This record gives sequence, C-alpha cells and structure tokens, in this order.
Amino acid sequence: MYMRKLKLIFCFLVFISCNALAQDAKPSILERLSGEWTADGKAFGMPAKIFMKWEPALEGKFMKLTYNMEMTTKDGKRQVFNGIAFYKPKGDGTFVATWVDSSGDMHPIAATVDGSTLVSVWGTPETKLGKTTYAFIDDDKVEIVDQIKRNDKWNEFNRNTVVRKVN
Repeated sequence: MYMRKLKLIFCFLVFISCNALAQDAKPSILERLSGEWTADGKAFGMPAKIFMKWEPALEGKFMKLTYNMEMTTKDGKRQVFNGIAFYKPKGDGTFVATWVDSSGDMHPIAATVDGSTLVSVWGTPETKLGKTTYAFIDDDKVEIVDQIKRNDKWNEFNRNTVVRKVN
C-alpha cells in the first residue's frame, strides 16, 4: 500500500513538472510576432501597402522590428514611411526599445504584454506620446492600432490588420 501511494505521488509530481515545463515553453509575444506580415490597408487616411518584419538581432539579445508603409496620395503620388525598432526583453514580461523612422523621429519605448497583445508606449510627455498595440486575432493575423495622446486623450490615427506572410 505504501509503495502504491509513493508511485501515485511520484506520477503526480512528474505530471505537475511536465505541465510547468510546457507552460514555460510557451513562446514569448516577440517570438510569436517573429516573421513577415503584410496588409493592404490605410495609413494616415490614404490607401497603403503595409509591411512589418520581426526578427532576432545582435546575437539574439534584441528583436528588430522593421515597419514600412507605402501610401498613395489622392493625386496618385507615392509616399513612404519607414521605421525600425530594437526591442529588449527585461525578463519580467516587459520590454524596452528604441524607435527611429524616416520622418526623423527617435522615441524610447516601454512595452508590456496584455494577454495576446503587445502594448508599446512610445515617446515622452515633453515631446510626443503615442501608443501602438499589436493584438493577435489568431496565429496568422495581428491588428495594429496606432494612437497619439493629445489633451490627455488617446486619439487613433491608424488601424490595420496584417497577415503573416507564408514563404
């Protein structure tokens, strides 16, 4: 009887350990975002082609985000906006990053995870304060929402759903 209880306890401990390991093996939000994403949508009120790529960088210490929007004005002219960010995990489910873009802006980023959403707050209250959320709809679709803070209120200026590019 004693051996039977010992075996049951052992099996229970193995089960709990395997379950804990499986939970730890769950990919981080940045790993889930890894890859190329595209959309035909709108940017700043204009039709746009959106491209986003997340990839490990600098010996895996950072995750690099490359973001491009190619917009078409009402008179048919092409406008391009490009940005790059380097995200660094802090180890507690938060991230720090730096964003630079083709408009000449450079912003610090403080990012957190909320379920299956990465929330990136960029800029400073003294300059410009914005927020970009990357919300998983499913494993192959992410909704990106850009907002800027004005008069203590978040105002949306872009919203697109990108789809994972299959190679």
